[in-house]
Amino acid sequence: MINNGSRSLAFRLIAGAALWCVSGLAVGGLVLSSLFLEYVERSFDDRLTVLLESLVTGSEIAAEGRVDMTAALSEARFEQPYSGWYWQISQRRTDAGAPEPVLLEPLRSRSLWDWTLPGPDPKAGADLRTANVPGPDGQSLRLVAREIILDGADFPLDFVVAGDRSEMVADIRRFNSTLAWSLGLLGGGLVLAMFFQVRFGLKPLRRIQVALADIRSGRDDQLTGPFPSEIQPLAAEVNALLEHNTAVVERARTHVGNLAHALKTPLSVLLNESAASTEPLADTVSQQTILMQRHVDHYLVRARTAASGESWGSAPRSPRCSKISGARCCAFMRAGTSRSRSSVKTICCFAVNVRTWRR
Repeated sequence: MINNGSRSLAFRLIAGAALWCVSGLAVGGLVLSSLFLEYVERSFDDRLTVLLESLVTGSEIAAEGRVDMTAALSEARFEQPYSGWYWQISQRRTDAGAPEPVLLEPLRSRSLWDWTLPGPDPKAGADLRTANVPGPDGQSLRLVAREIILDGADFPLDFVVAGDRSEMVADIRRFNSTLAWSLGLLGGGLVLAMFFQVRFGLKPLRRIQVALADIRSGRDDQLTGPFPSEIQPLAAEVNALLEHNTAVVERARTHVGNLAHALKTPLSVLLNESAASTEPLADTVSQQTILMQRHVDHYLVRARTAASGESWGSAPRSPRCSKISGARCCAFMRAGTSRSRSSVKTICCFAVNVRTWRR
């Protein structure tokens, strides 16, 4: 398994899962935040609407035609100056010849003092209107307003109730803060869990890596051990490849042995015939035959060693022992006569082949 940077399989899995996790949590956080904002605003509007209905219920038209309050609202903050909670009742009259209705001096709550709240849009009629408007002392107000005609009146009245949005904004900020660190902890926990999950899931691949190293060093000849169902076909294919490689090496060794036996007899006959002959050409034939046999033995030993040492599941072997045996044979041949060299050479080559096949 590759473990360097972006080429790592574990890095790709963890990074991809983390990206999707962070994206999903971010989208989910935005959706939850917007839903909570809508819920808080709706709850705040419902509260203001209840106060507006109480304000309408407690209002009546006096004998002089002015608006009078028969019952005070239950909210005590309407009595505290600039408390953030206000109500207002304004009257619009249309004078003869006036192009637009004239707004008379409104009836206000004590908390509003001398500030005037904007009334509902005349085009809205009796529909409830909500809006965010600036208030006294730099406050941001949430306002609900409705145009209503009371019994005994021939003109509409604008009823307005407003509340400070700072409470609602504070609740939204606390919720968003809690939501942010909660989703952050959740995302961190999910990424950490995915890290351990990926490490655990890729553990069979590391076991295969160790098993292949054992096979290469000669400590084992196959991938052994239970593997997951997704990895088992790979292990089976690798074991089949190892068995095929072993069979190929065995066939190569058999062919090498057959080649050695096929060359030994003709070379031995040439050596014996040249040793028995007294002609001048016999020494040349004997020398060249010995040289040819030496080269054949040398390259056969190298082929056998390479076939047995470089195959999978076999430890490398050195041909040093064969070279030493060949050197000893050459020393014996240089010390003897031409006839004795033939016998010594034959014995040495036989010993080299025996040592090679024993290995």
